[in-house]
Amino acid sequence: MNTRTFPHVAPEILLRKMGDTMKSESYALGYLIRQVGLAYNFTALQKLATVCLDDEPTKRPSTDEILGSLRRIKFSLERQEALERRQERIRNEDKVSKMNYNAGTDQFIFSFFN
Repeated sequence: MNTRTFPHVAPEILLRKMGDTMKSESYALGYLIRQVGLAYNFTALQKLATVCLDDEPTKRPSTDEILGSLRRIKFSLERQEALERRQERIRNEDKVSKMNYNAGTDQFIFSFFN
């Protein structure tokens, strides 16, 4: 059986070395994670997928470990997004401050000519 026909199926199942196990489920989940990681060019998912797709079942993470990794990735993304929103808010506040400063300076200068 060709692994390209069923890329989500663990090699040990295709080679009939063992039946379906939780580690083969980790392999299938790794395939899906890799597809999402590639579609969105998301390195953290691609790294997780690489571990899940190890040819040696004992080296693959458990589904609980995969879930923990996905939660950490999600938390990291949320933290990054919050930081970016904060930086944008600071940039906007700086723009408003500069506009107010410039307006105040203009008023001060023009007061000498009135």
